[in-house]
Amino acid sequence: MAYLYLDFDYSVENNRLTDVGLEIKPTNYFDISNDDIIINQNGYTPMKGDKLYFLPGVNIPRIKLKDLATKFGIRTVRDVSEANVIFGSSKTKDKITGYSWKYKIPTTLVRLFFETYKNDLDEYQYNKLENALEFYTEEDILTDWSTARTFTDNDLPQWNSYSQQPAYTDYHSKSRSSSEHVHEVNKEYIHLYELIKGREIIDESCLLDQLNGDDAVIIDADMFTQLTTMFNSSDDDNHILAMEILANSKYKESLLYIEMIFKNHSYAIGNCHTKNHVNFKSLLSYLGKNNRYIDTSLDDIMDSLISKKVLTKDKVDILLENYGHEINNRGDSTYFKVQTITVNEDTLSLLNENYNYKVIEDYEPSIVNNLEEEELDEVIEDELITEIVNEPIEIEIIIQDDEIEEEIVVQTESKTTTNDTDIDWF
Repeated sequence: MAYLYLDFDYSVENNRLTDVGLEIKPTNYFDISNDDIIINQNGYTPMKGDKLYFLPGVNIPRIKLKDLATKFGIRTVRDVSEANVIFGSSKTKDKITGYSWKYKIPTTLVRLFFETYKNDLDEYQYNKLENALEFYTEEDILTDWSTARTFTDNDLPQWNSYSQQPAYTDYHSKSRSSSEHVHEVNKEYIHLYELIKGREIIDESCLLDQLNGDDAVIIDADMFTQLTTMFNSSDDDNHILAMEILANSKYKESLLYIEMIFKNHSYAIGNCHTKNHVNFKSLLSYLGKNNRYIDTSLDDIMDSLISKKVLTKDKVDILLENYGHEINNRGDSTYFKVQTITVNEDTLSLLNENYNYKVIEDYEPSIVNNLEEEELDEVIEDELITEIVNEPIEIEIIIQDDEIEEEIVVQTESKTTTNDTDIDWF
């Protein structure tokens, strides 16, 4: 729900409010914590006849949609109300909304104030206030500095009785000397905002994953070596070609080495005009980077692998093989911690033994689930054995041709119907 904005001024005469000016109206400002635009990364599976809408801030090369359009009959639409799938990006909110600095007054205090001074307002003003507040649910009302100051004005008539109320005491005890940061829907997107709020919005990365097709290259260790050679070249054409290979690769399967290229060659990439091409901007969007700042740290790589759910031990091993020296020089980071410390070789020779000081104790993997599975298997086994051992055995003696034959019959449970048929159900 959008905030209300209150503009209020007055004069005092004969211990009453006079010349009251009161304006209360809805705004495009909203509380970011109650934002109705939520972009998820739950994935996207193309379905026949899907109609896609791209919100502002999305970088999807339309030419790359050709294969999906051919295969599934998918098309893009310009009217969001016609779309059954909406895509957004990390930049969407910045495009649709802006922010401003406003003062806030608790809604309860506004109600208290005007109830206290109800007799000093004309009927039109009071009814307008009542109508505005009738269905208003936000905790605060926005205003300017002058109006905010009014609500703690010691010179107000009836101030003593008004200031004894808990709502006033709580408001007065808090600092109201500075404004607060509030978000506003930009005017050109108000209609769009109303149409998309509360609807599912899928992150563009879920579509970008699929656009380069089955024939796209996967950047593995060998390709990483080739791209490194190309970026180390002094020929800008090699940089352009390398960036095109990155932009047209299978992003998810290539993620580790793509991020390593960005870490190692951010300067070359940042100085190449290809970073502004729509294909490469799509890659930047997928990685959560922008073409103004593409520096990538070791922790950034870990963030990327975790967010795309592709983190494995093998990938961590590759990072440490390539950047272990960086961790040695720098020490702990968000994701990497130094577990043991040793001394140099000369000191080891003086000690005449290996020496390791453990900073962090070994991690003990959880085995609860495995134990539960093993215990369950044992219980099932025991039940089966008990069932077989306790199975009743019937010995039937058959006399035929003066010979006695013993036939051992193992009874099994049978299910019989209560119907009058002669059918037994096994």
